[in-house]
Amino acid sequence: LGGKNTPVRKGAKKNYIPCPKCSGLYSKSNMHKHYKKCSGLKMPKFLGSAIETTQKINFPKTISETLKKDIIPGMDTRNEELINLIVTDPDLIEFGNMQCLRFGNEIVKHKNLIRQRLRTIAKVTLLMQQLDVCVKRVRDIFHPDRWESFIIAVTEFASLKDECLKKQSPTQVYNAGLLFSNVARYIKASSPTDEHGKVTREIIQVWIELYEQKFKSSTGLPSNKIATRKK
Repeated sequence: LGGKNTPVRKGAKKNYIPCPKCSGLYSKSNMHKHYKKCSGLKMPKFLGSAIETTQKINFPKTISETLKKDIIPGMDTRNEELINLIVTDPDLIEFGNMQCLRFGNEIVKHKNLIRQRLRTIAKVTLLMQQLDVCVKRVRDIFHPDRWESFIIAVTEFASLKDECLKKQSPTQVYNAGLLFSNVARYIKASSPTDEHGKVTREIIQVWIELYEQKFKSSTGLPSNKIATRKK
């Protein structure tokens, strides 16, 4: 049996588990202490699988090294539809790049946060695609005619997440809405200054105003309605 803390008594094997880093056997009660200090070079199977899958992805040239090597590999790369949407949407790539740049030297502490944001945007966008065939990428969501579909999609996303977490969390709707409002503002600000860009900014601005009036306001917050319905 490998590892420093190996069982010395027969029948005690069931009380030991392998370290994901070095594969050594450690008691269940001491594993968390060992894991923090372990410098083992052996890669966990799930991480190795994720990196192997990531290597098959055709990343765009505009993706940052941080997003490519540190963020995407840590996501559920088995969900090819979700990963494919992220890496093929120029706006999502730029938003992810911006998030990495924003946290700078603090990026290590915020990797999971960036992954969570990209995952949320992608999942809601996929739900939107089921509701509206005109939605091909995230920027297509930010049209006033698709506001009601967005509410349905973001509510469905929150319901699915609550089901996985086995708890009611209506604020998931609000948090997702806030995230999308930030994405909308980012796309608006980065739109070109030509006539087409002007039209894009005007359309997105109307969507942002809907968010401010119907979503963000305390009287129209969808999460409040959901909380009331769940009682």
